[in-house]
Amino acid sequence: MMSSLIRKRTDGELSKLEPFEIKCDSVDSEFDMQYNWHRWYVDSHDLSRPLQAIKTLYFEDFLNNHQYVYDQLKLTQSGNIILPIESQYRYEQLITNHKECKERFDWLEINSKFTPI
Repeated sequence: MMSSLIRKRTDGELSKLEPFEIKCDSVDSEFDMQYNWHRWYVDSHDLSRPLQAIKTLYFEDFLNNHQYVYDQLKLTQSGNIILPIESQYRYEQLITNHKECKERFDWLEINSKFTPI
């Protein structure tokens, strides 16, 4: 979620990577909208169908060992792979109110009523 919020703010341009605050204090906040989208994505899948499993992979896992992704997905690498360059920035450095966002996330996990479509 944090990566998505940073990407939206910077449009992928490194020159725009300045610390900023994310509104995360209400149901109409940018943070809540991002949370709801991710929650919809995960919860709306019918996991009983073949090939419908959702795997959560973190960029750092791939960066540290690209074979990890193949192993998790039970795939065989068929060609050479060029590893991405790790970002020198962390959301903790860019999002000035990341602790508030974490508190909001925890609250949403407990209190959010979500109905998958």
